[in-house]
Amino acid sequence: MKIENLKDNSIAKNNKKKKIIIGVILILIISSVLGYIGYANSKSNTSDYDRDKELIFTISEYDKISENFKKVIHQLFLQNDYLIDGTYFFTKIPSRANKVIAYGNFSNKKQYNGIDVAHEEGYINDDIAIVLEKKDFKSSAICLLSENGDVLYYKEFEDELPTIKSFKKGAKIFMDDTVLQKAPSDGILIFTKNEKRVLVYVPDKNIFEIFYQYTNEDLKNRESEMEDDYEEEIDSVKTVNYIKEPLNTVNDSLEKK
Repeated sequence: MKIENLKDNSIAKNNKKKKIIIGVILILIISSVLGYIGYANSKSNTSDYDRDKELIFTISEYDKISENFKKVIHQLFLQNDYLIDGTYFFTKIPSRANKVIAYGNFSNKKQYNGIDVAHEEGYINDDIAIVLEKKDFKSSAICLLSENGDVLYYKEFEDELPTIKSFKKGAKIFMDDTVLQKAPSDGILIFTKNEKRVLVYVPDKNIFEIFYQYTNEDLKNRESEMEDDYEEEIDSVKTVNYIKEPLNTVNDSLEKK
């Protein structure tokens, strides 16, 4: 082989090695940049939460909320700009704070191969219900969130500041009528100044529904109304019978003439 060919081969091999080295360096640089971006984003998200959590959970009564749910609530505030415009916030009244958080399997999730498993409140597979007050200080919103941050339900309550309490699947509640029925899912009781309602997921319809809860007074009044309606119906029957007899008498007299 000629010396020139040897030189050419040597140059070609060197160029190939250089390209490989440059390629490896570029891959390392790109990986490092992407890794740094991911790290920066995670640090940014963490720092956002660390910065904002004191603004959201302003009193010690909220300390019992798990870190996972606090982060889920934080995301809700971020995504809806509540921290910017102050549209909604948690109550700062300690005696009320314990009544604006509730836990339960509100979405009726099946656990462990389709078997419902009893668990303590705030368990990681629970959902959380929260009541947020509006900046007008007289209205509010109820929101149900999953442990993954999905918004399961949201409803605004104008001129109402309700409190809530959870109940378990199978609890007796009023749904479509005045007869108590077993709740098809975990749900929440909604207390306002004048009434009590329940919010519950209805599997047959695949929706959340709100049902009014009758008081003993409501049931007594309803029973009294039914009795009054029955008496009115009896009176109307008597009246018809009373009118019918004279008419027959008149007809009979006319026939006789």
